[in-house]
Amino acid sequence: MSHLNRNDVIIGVDARPLSGPINGIGRYTYEILSRITKMGHKWTLFSHKPLNSNISFEANVRVITQNLNSRLSRMVWAQTMLPYLSHRYDNNLFWSPAHRLPELLSERISKVVTIHDFVWNKVPSSMRKASKFLDSILMPRAIRSADSIIVVSNSTKSDLIDFIPLMGDKISVIHLGNTIFQENIFNLTAPKYEILEENYILFVGTFEPRKNIEKLIDAFSQISSNILKDTLLVIVGGDGWGGLIRKN
Repeated sequence: MSHLNRNDVIIGVDARPLSGPINGIGRYTYEILSRITKMGHKWTLFSHKPLNSNISFEANVRVITQNLNSRLSRMVWAQTMLPYLSHRYDNNLFWSPAHRLPELLSERISKVVTIHDFVWNKVPSSMRKASKFLDSILMPRAIRSADSIIVVSNSTKSDLIDFIPLMGDKISVIHLGNTIFQENIFNLTAPKYEILEENYILFVGTFEPRKNIEKLIDAFSQISSNILKDTLLVIVGGDGWGGLIRKN
């Protein structure tokens, strides 16, 4: 794409993480797009259903959505309609922020995928069976077909090279940055939930097995009593799968 003018490049994005509750990958997708789209190029965001109503972008971003709700229709859409739409809207480059690429993307479209982890391979018991199966099939194919691979840590890079040794030249490590929070936003919110102690340890994440929240609670309970008496463990997040953490 080196011969293209900056304003001629059209980048397609699998924006499905922005169409539901904003979890970790949704937050990652939004924070990157909210900044990088301001730097130029034209962008086309694709999703199987409308984006969250509180999400908006600059005029150089076009959003193409449908209205599909079931998990099966989402999966089929990603492998059929998404490559068709990417071709129809003249994408030069396509980015998937989460592990998988459409199998039928045109060969003329450069492909970039972000790999966050290898949970399906390292700790498969911590995933839903359907998600584990799809990642085990589609992630290796995405890695092999991608022109460039983004990983969020050196640990993930190491896991990827162990898994597919010849992929090293494609990989770029781009560490996660910090969201810009309103000053003292947690301290302003804390009294609503009776979090009145000055010292606290804050965990933010979805409540599901792979977050290892019970181990966090066990570790916290073993801290010195001198620290415990003046410190709270605050756990914040939405419901995931596999049951809530124990309530004691």
